[in-house]
Amino acid sequence: MENKELTPNESLKIINEMIAGTKAKMNENGFIYLFWGWLILICALSQFILLNTEYSEFNFYPYFLAIPGAIYTAIVESKRHKKQKSPDYINHVMTALWITAGINMMIAGFVFAPVLRTSPVPIILIVLALATIVSGATVKFKPLIWGGIICNILGIASVFVPFFYHSLIVIAAIIAADLVPGYIIRNQYKKQNA
Repeated sequence: MENKELTPNESLKIINEMIAGTKAKMNENGFIYLFWGWLILICALSQFILLNTEYSEFNFYPYFLAIPGAIYTAIVESKRHKKQKSPDYINHVMTALWITAGINMMIAGFVFAPVLRTSPVPIILIVLALATIVSGATVKFKPLIWGGIICNILGIASVFVPFFYHSLIVIAAIIAADLVPGYIIRNQYKKQNA
């Protein structure tokens, strides 16, 4: 089998086809963004409610739902990848990006925060923003890019906001980075499959 050297136009065409294929398969119907968006929104809202009760010392407990959420996501994504006939390079990169980001967000929340006795929200939101912006830029999907930028701004701003309000900042960041893009993806999926 001989290696044929591609022209710049042929290379660009292949790259654009890979991006289009990944964009089409990108969580097919927005499920992952919606799943994590609603899960973290519920956790953050529960945290805010607990902070306003006599159970405030347990305010971080709702975030333990992220552990079964991660297991569930791994199962769903594993099944989805098995169904794919030919997984592409961009899908592998996106998977690696989100696994790395997820692990680092959990380490920040469950290890760094208790050891350093500080809120993990700035670190978590900046890592989430990075992964969201890179995902959006990779598949040329502006709602993810803008959601990531908003999430990044909120992550930086949270450094200057008292801990009591961090859960509200998380809610705003999750709406921008996960829920809005997730519903846009879901609507596009419904229109394509109507």
